[in-house]
Amino acid sequence: MHRQTHPSRRFLRLATIALCCAIGLSQPAGAIDWKLFKDSDDGALDLSDWLMSKGGFMPVPIIVTEPAVGTGLGLAAVFFHGKLIGRPNPNNPGQQLPPSMTVAAGAYTENGTWLAGGGHVGHWKQDRIRYTGFLGVMNLNIDFYAGSKPIAFNIDGGFLLQQVKFRLGKSNFFVGGKWIFFDSKATIDGLDEILPPDWPDLGFLDGFESTNSGLGVVGYYDGRDNVFTPGTGQEAELEITRYDQAIGGDFDYWYLHAKVLSFHDLHDKFALGLRLDGEAVDGDVPFYGYPFVQLRGVPAMRYQDEQVLNLEVEGRWQFWKRWSVVGFVGKGFTNSDIPRFQTDENIVTFGTGFRYLIARKFNMHVGADVARGPEDTAFYLQMGHAWAK
Repeated sequence: MHRQTHPSRRFLRLATIALCCAIGLSQPAGAIDWKLFKDSDDGALDLSDWLMSKGGFMPVPIIVTEPAVGTGLGLAAVFFHGKLIGRPNPNNPGQQLPPSMTVAAGAYTENGTWLAGGGHVGHWKQDRIRYTGFLGVMNLNIDFYAGSKPIAFNIDGGFLLQQVKFRLGKSNFFVGGKWIFFDSKATIDGLDEILPPDWPDLGFLDGFESTNSGLGVVGYYDGRDNVFTPGTGQEAELEITRYDQAIGGDFDYWYLHAKVLSFHDLHDKFALGLRLDGEAVDGDVPFYGYPFVQLRGVPAMRYQDEQVLNLEVEGRWQFWKRWSVVGFVGKGFTNSDIPRFQTDENIVTFGTGFRYLIARKFNMHVGADVARGPEDTAFYLQMGHAWAK
């Protein structure tokens, strides 16, 4: 859990992953116009007209596939504001206007982890202002690693995220700010029996109560053709956040995040994606605040460190009608002088999956991936691109 935005971002993503499975639940069967699920061009199953014609609440089942917390289920209520008509973005005619959504969700997994919360992702003033806000509570059971040795712990708390970005003129550049607040209690049972005898005393982690509060500035670029499954364009972000006691926290440290995603249509049936994503911290960092490698095939918090870098390449080949196959390979890097983070693991991942073009007018794909990491194999459901956040 390298930062406190992750649970909230995951809520939105999980709430939309199973959208296609829950369409029929949104109103009585007799009231559904089933023609909205058929594309007028090829006659295939398609949700474009449904999304363009319907606004309002939809119940959405949540399927959790994160290996760090185990499989699980949940339910979300998603509200799509207005009609999603897929019109061109006036600031970038090659890009579609993204939708605004409000979500309330809850989920429970097989290892006892649960999450509950809600928020809003807004694109206002013809996408000149982008807002993200989430509030929630969580009870997370996950492993904290001392070297390569897993130590199970529970972290119970609440989080708040507020972020707003403003477009610079009619360019693809945005600047903005964010506030992250996280109040929690961490509990580890039998810590003394778990750690090797030559390790320093980490007993302070058991029953560790803390508040983490940070203010950040964000620079952002979005030149993708769409926000769901980009085929062309780039997305880049630079975030610098200061966590400080002066703004209500218990820690004083800096957090830096930089990423670049680049998408290329090399052929009318083949798209290539490149990802470079790095994070770093400096100062008095809580044990749950360190960055960790984020690649398909690697559980959350498995490889933490003061500096983390993710490299990933993905290819998508549309081999038949709306069906595509994807292949990907990734490499994670970590670096610090903290003894407990040192590991000789070669963090390489690879995998494959499939996609179906479920909403042609939005270029929205859904599907699943199987990924192999250094230690295990993991399964993921995907809605849109796997790198979307």
